[in-house]
Amino acid sequence: MRILIILAAWLLLLAGKAFAADTFTDGTGKQVAYGQDCQRIVSLMPNLTEMVAFLGYADRLVGKSSFCNYPDSIVSVDDIGGQVDASLEKIVALQPDIVLAYQGNSLELVDQLRQLGIQVCALKEATTVREIGEQMWTLEGILGTSFSWDKALPVEFAKWIEKETAGREYLALPGEPSCFFGYPGELVYTCGSSSFINDVMLRCGLANAVSLDYRWPAVSAEFIMASDPDWILTTTSCTEEEDPADARSEMLAELRKDPVFRELRAVKQGQLVVVNSDHLLRPGPRILLAIDEIKEQLNAPVTGSVSNNGASAAR
Repeated sequence: MRILIILAAWLLLLAGKAFAADTFTDGTGKQVAYGQDCQRIVSLMPNLTEMVAFLGYADRLVGKSSFCNYPDSIVSVDDIGGQVDASLEKIVALQPDIVLAYQGNSLELVDQLRQLGIQVCALKEATTVREIGEQMWTLEGILGTSFSWDKALPVEFAKWIEKETAGREYLALPGEPSCFFGYPGELVYTCGSSSFINDVMLRCGLANAVSLDYRWPAVSAEFIMASDPDWILTTTSCTEEEDPADARSEMLAELRKDPVFRELRAVKQGQLVVVNSDHLLRPGPRILLAIDEIKEQLNAPVTGSVSNNGASAAR
């Protein structure tokens, strides 16, 4: 009963926020109408492609970025280029009803598309897991046929909300262990307190070792050594297939050989978490898989091999 009450309350929250008006103000301040029933969609980012597919509109995708590789049903969709170098000509030729952009895409391209009369919805990067859900709900309102908040939810999206609400609450691990995100090096980009990965850490019972109020600050090796985290959280390669368990073993062996980083508490105790990069680094529906993978490894013996059933099941 408690779960149903929480779920109902969050649905009302999302619905009220997304559908309080006939239009949505996107990340660039432009108004995008709800209830358009867009039939031809171009996505400029992998997380947006995954959101569209998750909501049941994969068959409406006519263009996608070069990095969009999930789910399998979208692999054959026309490639329009990369995150910052997407082809204006290819997008225009596809005659989209709407182009979906995200923070990190070229604002120049967004402006050019709008000048040509092509509608663009550009979303800011989500800062929390809940905000990722809100963005999916917003897309449902824009791409669907109705913007009435009491419309029937897509089945898979309803399941996503239920899972996010019931089972991924914020945990409190004994001692509030600190965690550094990234792979230690001379200079590394990590996540600050306003990043969605910071929220993922909190949901897993970890305190971010980086308290800087930025999303992706760059920190030095000296900074990492001074923070001396209890855990290190990193991901598999973004450019090649890697098994998280194998990657963890290799990374840990490298860190234990490093004359500097082998002194870190996390390295000495083998407390290194490695998750599927596509799950953690893409603020989309599979972020819940990343949370499950992290929690699984936090509970696993730190000296043994790390299972990663969530990542295996999703591939």
